[in-house]
Amino acid sequence: EISLGLVGSEMCIRDSRDADGVSKASSDSILISSLVRSIDIMNLILDHQPTYFNIVRPIIKSSGQDSSFNIANSTLASFEDCVIDNLGLISDLCLYCGTGHPQLTLTSLALLEKLSASRKLNKSSNISSRWQSTNQMVEQLNSNVEADRVARSLASQIDVDIRELESGPESSGYLIKMGLLQLLDKCLKMSPEKPTIAHLLLGFSCLGNTLDIPPDGLFENGISLLHSILEFVKAYPLGMDGAVISWMIHLRRLGFQVLLNLWASPLSSNLTLPHLRAGQLLPVLFMSQPVVTAETLWDDFRTNEPDFWLSSSPSSLSELLMLRTLLYEYATTEVRAVYKQGSPSVQRDTLRTILGTTSVEGDQSVEHPSLFDLFDFADIDIGFSYTWPELQFFGSVNVESCVKTEENGVVVLYDIEALQELLQLVKEDLVADGVVTSQNEQIMAEKEKLLLFLSATNEFRYVQFNRFVALKAWTDLVTIITTTCKMDPTYMASFIQQTLQLILPKFESSIVETPAEAIELAHLGETLIDKLDKIPTDTNGDVIDERLDYL
Repeated sequence: EISLGLVGSEMCIRDSRDADGVSKASSDSILISSLVRSIDIMNLILDHQPTYFNIVRPIIKSSGQDSSFNIANSTLASFEDCVIDNLGLISDLCLYCGTGHPQLTLTSLALLEKLSASRKLNKSSNISSRWQSTNQMVEQLNSNVEADRVARSLASQIDVDIRELESGPESSGYLIKMGLLQLLDKCLKMSPEKPTIAHLLLGFSCLGNTLDIPPDGLFENGISLLHSILEFVKAYPLGMDGAVISWMIHLRRLGFQVLLNLWASPLSSNLTLPHLRAGQLLPVLFMSQPVVTAETLWDDFRTNEPDFWLSSSPSSLSELLMLRTLLYEYATTEVRAVYKQGSPSVQRDTLRTILGTTSVEGDQSVEHPSLFDLFDFADIDIGFSYTWPELQFFGSVNVESCVKTEENGVVVLYDIEALQELLQLVKEDLVADGVVTSQNEQIMAEKEKLLLFLSATNEFRYVQFNRFVALKAWTDLVTIITTTCKMDPTYMASFIQQTLQLILPKFESSIVETPAEAIELAHLGETLIDKLDKIPTDTNGDVIDERLDYL
C-alpha cells in the first residue's frame, strides 16, 4: 500500500524530471497539476502512516482478517524505506521548489520538510570515505543537483515584496517564505552537528562531515540563500500603522531562528558569524527594534484591553519576545566572539551599538534603542484578569486530563482539540439522558465560553514563558558585558549604576508576582555588586545607596 503510493507518484515524477520543461509549463497545465497531485499523495502517506502502523494494522492483525488485506512486508515497511530506494526524489523536490509555480513549490517544500525530519532518512550510512557525507540525502543533493541553480531560485523567493505585504499571510509569496524557512529550521535543528540538505541550500558545500564555502560560488559572492535570509531579517517589517503584527513578526523571527541555528552550531559558526558581522546585522536589528509601552497595539489590541487575550494579540506579543530573545542571544555571541578575536576597534563598535550608538559613514553616528531601552518588555502589564467561568453543564469535566507540554515540558497548555472532543462527548451524554436538546443554545454557549477561557489561559502561559526567556537572555547579555568587556572604571561604574536603577523596581515587584524572574534579576544583581566591589572606591561611591543595600 505504501509502496504502491510511491511507485505511482514516482512514475509521474520520473516522467517530469526535466526541470526546465516544468519551469516553462503553465501553472494550470496537466503536467504541473499531475506533479502537485503526486506530491500531495506522498504528503498524505507521511501524514497517515503513523495511524496505519499504530492503530489500523494491529487491529487487522488481531482480528484475524489480515489474510484478506495486503499488509506491508518487513523489507519495505514504511514510506521512508521507499524513499531510500528512490533518493532521486530529493533532487527532484529541490528543483521543483525553484520552478516558480507557487502550488508546486509549496507542496514540494511540505514534503521536503517531512522527509528532513525523518530520523530514518537522516541516520548515518555505512560510507567510510572521509570525502563523502554519511547522510544519504545530503550526498544525493551534493552529487546530483546543480545546487547553485536551486539556491539562486530559492534566494529570489526570500526577497521582501511589497505586494506580498499588502496581500497578507494568505499570499503565495508569504506561504513559500514560511515553508522554506520552516524547512531550513527543522533540518538544522534535526542534526546541528552534521551537514544537512539545509546547509547545501544555504550555500555551503559539504566535505564529509564538515562544511566549506565553495570558491567563487554564490556564498563567496554574497548572493547565496543565507545572504538573502540575512537581508530579509534586516528588512522585513515587524508591523504597520503603529501596530506590531503577528504574522509579520513571526516570519522575521523564523528567519532569525535559521541564522541562530547556524551561528550556535560548532559546525557552521566560524563560517557564519563573519558574514553576519559584515552584513551589519547587529546594528540594523538594534535600529529596527520598536520600544514597546502600554500603548503599543498588538495586532488589534493593547495589553490592558479586555479582548486582548481572546484575540491574536498575544501571539504578536509572544513573537516579539521570542525575537528579542534571539537578538540578546546574538548580541551575547558577538560580544564573546569579538573579545576573543581581540580587535579593539571591533570591540568598541560592538559595545557602542549595544549601548545605543552606531557609527556610520564618515564620522557620523546614529542614535537608536539601547540595551537599556530594550528592557521595555519587562514593564508591560500582562495581568490575566479572567476568572473560571460559571458552568452548569460542564462543571464536572476534568479539563486537567487534556493537557500537553511544550518547550521541553516547561509550559503546560490545555489541548483545545482534545477538549473539544471531550466536551462534545459530554454534550452527547446529556442529550441522550434528556437533560438538553442537541440544539440547546445555552449548552453551546457554555461550551464556547469554556474553550475561550482555556485558550486565553494558554496564551497567557505562553506569553509568561516567553517573557521569562527574554528576561534571562537580557540578563545573560548584561552579565557577559560586565564580566568580559574592558571599560574605563568610571564608565563601568556608570554602566552598573544604570543597570541597577533599571532592574531594581522590576526585581521588587517580581518577588511576589513572578519569582522565577526575580531569581534571574537577583543573580544579575549579585554579579553587578561583585564587579562593583572590584572598582576603585572613588568611582563607585555614589552608586552605593539604600536600594543597593536592600538588594
